[in-house]
Amino acid sequence: MLIIACPCALGLATPTAIMVGTGRAAELGILISGGEALEQARRITTVVLDKTGTLTRGRPDVTAVHPAAGFDPDQLLAYVAAAETGSEHPLGEAVVRHARDRGLPVPRATAFEAVPGHGVEATVAGHLLLVGNPALLRRHGIDVAPLAAVAGEVAARGGTPVHLAVDGRLAGVLGVADTVRPEAAEAVAQLRALGLAVHMLTGDNRVTAEVVAREVGVDHVIADVRPEEKAARVAELRAAGAVVAMVGDGINDAPALAGADLGIAIGTGTDVAIAASDITLVGGDLRGIVTAIALSRRTVATIRQGLGWAFGYNLLLIPVAAGVLYPAWGTLLDPSLAAAAMAMSSVSVVTNALRLRRFRRPDSAAALRPRLRGRLGDWAYLTGVAALALAVGAGLTALSRTDAAGRGMNGVLAWTQGTGMPMRPAMTTMMAAETEPEHADDAGVRVDLRVPAGVVPGQPATVRVRITDAATGRPVRDVGRTHEAWMHLIVVRDDLASFAHVHPTPTGRPGEFAVALTFPTPGRYVLHTEFRRRGELTDVLQRHQVVVGDPAQVIHERAELSPRERVVDGVRVTLDGDAEVGGSRFTFRFADAATGRPLTGLRPYLAAAGHVVIMPTTGEGFAHEHAETLDADSRPVLALPGQTFGPDLDLHADFPRPGRYRLWGQFRLADGHVITVPFTVDAR
Repeated sequence: MLIIACPCALGLATPTAIMVGTGRAAELGILISGGEALEQARRITTVVLDKTGTLTRGRPDVTAVHPAAGFDPDQLLAYVAAAETGSEHPLGEAVVRHARDRGLPVPRATAFEAVPGHGVEATVAGHLLLVGNPALLRRHGIDVAPLAAVAGEVAARGGTPVHLAVDGRLAGVLGVADTVRPEAAEAVAQLRALGLAVHMLTGDNRVTAEVVAREVGVDHVIADVRPEEKAARVAELRAAGAVVAMVGDGINDAPALAGADLGIAIGTGTDVAIAASDITLVGGDLRGIVTAIALSRRTVATIRQGLGWAFGYNLLLIPVAAGVLYPAWGTLLDPSLAAAAMAMSSVSVVTNALRLRRFRRPDSAAALRPRLRGRLGDWAYLTGVAALALAVGAGLTALSRTDAAGRGMNGVLAWTQGTGMPMRPAMTTMMAAETEPEHADDAGVRVDLRVPAGVVPGQPATVRVRITDAATGRPVRDVGRTHEAWMHLIVVRDDLASFAHVHPTPTGRPGEFAVALTFPTPGRYVLHTEFRRRGELTDVLQRHQVVVGDPAQVIHERAELSPRERVVDGVRVTLDGDAEVGGSRFTFRFADAATGRPLTGLRPYLAAAGHVVIMPTTGEGFAHEHAETLDADSRPVLALPGQTFGPDLDLHADFPRPGRYRLWGQFRLADGHVITVPFTVDAR
């Protein structure tokens, strides 16, 4: 009874699911402060979005200058730029940037005072300058009515009218506008489809705010809000019964982020906002809000499943272990069966939580709605674990009655060795975890590679790669840089006689990348694309085949074992180590070919000490590894700018099966030149 009543499963259900859920969120570019924030996300009923820097890009620009009669527009713009020089407000920065782009001479302000929520007062070239909203000018008794129509036109176009006064006279109106983030409308639509009320919070006037709100699909607009009032507006919504998530990026958003039920900061925003938030969207993609809510719901559902299983397990088996069935049927719970059931209850809870690792970013709000098929699958999984527990318990019971079991511990050891299970895990130094790459099909994307028709061997050709969503066909816009490159393209002839490692760059068209590539000879070529989506840790791979010229003209070269010493561009590179299936360690040694002097000035190449591509001679698949070296404390030396390496670099490689493999090592010399060193090895 003590065995069967072990509460391990109850204790594991919640922390395991939270750990896996927050880890998966991090892989998707969402940093969650803890389990409380993860659970709170599912309770949200209202989402409040700050406008500037959240719904918009946060980089406004001057769109119009409307001077009053008697004022020169260029001089007026220069005066305003002088007053705003050094300002951290996005509108002020936009004016300064615009004046400098036009080459206007900007005088120096001799006095400056910021008026929170209104604008600035400054003295420029002996003139008293007021820059801000109408309320600032009215405080000084200046009538803004003569330019009210102009200000209305600016606001109607989605801009912010900035009123100007010089020496107590109305001087003009500047139009400053900010562009909306491309994913903002889609994110708002998904939030609304979830049944959430979406509010936009801004210090702009209502006309300007409603233009932006219409563009992104927000129905509720809270305009004319001063920075210090944002937290109060969030508190009002909470007082009305809403569970509020505040999304912002600026310093003045921090109190509102801290005061909301859930604070969500844009990762590209200020450190203060990030510190005040519960969740941070690393890449700044607003659709991460929907992803966080979906993952929160899925995690809480997993916790409930784990707790339900653990309670059910104890509820059913504790009475059996206590002998409730013995009076009627003479049945007692065998200790081996009890031990198996106890262990499998913990295994079921842990493995069910680990299924959260398969969670993917929802493509639409419809994907978030609970489906009967998914629920049945969850419970079928737990039921399957229960059946496995019974089978294991029955097997252990039968085994406990064999002759081998009669030999005590020796029998247990023999059984353990026969099944290949270690008696205890080996405790080793913790290493940095790496996420296994996945195929484009598994990542839900389509990768199309195009080579110009009639490409001529030996002449450059532009290769284009287009990445789209496999389900919708829409271009994938969130490809990020990894190891200083947008994409890695590995190109080999089918007999591995030629090799190229190039890096396509964005063309300006969504989801499209291009690179100039020279195919040295006719033949059949295999091209591997490797890239990573922004905010994720998993590389996406795709294999392509291209025919160049007439392959019949090519005499294929057999991949023979190579010497372990190569000389490339005056550098002698020696490869030490044996290739073994399941994990191998190699050492590259570098020396001057003429003098034999070890080389110690190797420089980082693409944010690594060296890049090594490993491919079987069949050309099927490849591995992209990175050479490294350790410091005196056995810690990896980071390939930071200015770091040097040599004369030795280590490489850890996994060979999946016996056979012949070719390795291409790429390293940057002290003069900046990159050498490529090929080796052919047999893995045993």
